[in-house]
Amino acid sequence: MTFDITPATSRDIAALAAIVEETGLFPPEMLPDLLASPDAQWRAARQDGALLGFAFAALEAMTDTAWNLRALGVRSSARRQGAALALLAEVEAALAGLGARVLVIDTADGEGFAPARALYLGAGYAEQPAIPAFWSAD
Repeated sequence: MTFDITPATSRDIAALAAIVEETGLFPPEMLPDLLASPDAQWRAARQDGALLGFAFAALEAMTDTAWNLRALGVRSSARRQGAALALLAEVEAALAGLGARVLVIDTADGEGFAPARALYLGAGYAEQPAIPAFWSAD
């Protein structure tokens, strides 16, 4: 399946918010500030004009060229069709053009994040040591 991957813009906030709410990646009210950040790269995956997913990477504070993939979300109805990998590849290309030297991708260690970890491992990323209870005390 092919997707039209483009930079996400403020015109996409409603569609992005719907995906953020569905996936629970972060509070949707954070979107306007995150999208406006000058140190962020946003990409949106569309098919037939409908926004199906997004990826958001941000420059790590106090680094020169280290980036963090903060979120990658795809509507449940569009999962396992290649949108996440297409978004990841597009973010990687954009960051390479900016001279990025590393892309950090962190996920929670819970069972619910096993599909995300499998996606990143399948895309060639290597798992690094985990920080226990980083995201929460549980």
